[in-house]
Amino acid sequence: SAVTVGKLIYITGGFIEGTLTRVYDTDQPNVRPTTISAALTTSRYGHASFLNPSDNKIYLVGGNTIFAEEDKTVETFDLSASSPAWTGVPSAALNLLYTASSGGLIGSRFYVAGSAGTSSPSSMLNVLELSGSPHWIPFATSPLPVKDMVYGKIGSSIITAGGIPQLGTNIQTMKYDILSDSWSIPPATLSTST
Repeated sequence: SAVTVGKLIYITGGFIEGTLTRVYDTDQPNVRPTTISAALTTSRYGHASFLNPSDNKIYLVGGNTIFAEEDKTVETFDLSASSPAWTGVPSAALNLLYTASSGGLIGSRFYVAGSAGTSSPSSMLNVLELSGSPHWIPFATSPLPVKDMVYGKIGSSIITAGGIPQLGTNIQTMKYDILSDSWSIPPATLSTST
């Protein structure tokens, strides 16, 4: 998983070396990413990640361990600390297991959708409320269970595209409206499955 912070890209975890944190400087495109000393508290891959500008922390959510076990933890990396380190967030532990998921930060909430449980496609949408003590809130389920989809945000809406459904392929886009807590399927579809 990767997060952009200014001109730097923080690359976390991975299937082989799941505790590593690497930093890639976009001003030096021919230089390989640098591995920093801060190791993840849990070796993981297939997790979602985001930067919360209000506390200047990178958050990692869910994923798989190197033993292909699903991880319910959330951890943060404080970019403002003199010696940044990864720290677990016990109050934000997932009540569901999320792997191969996608998410987006809007305001003080991180919206995560996609695979849950045994990595099967899921229609669940959960929200990590970051204000106060971080905690999860369940929201409306999507009309199509899917995992590994592309995820973006436009205004007060979240758009998903493609991904892997229970059977076959998916060329569908879905739109979630934050204000009404409801999903819809726009008429536009992808030209090919993703």
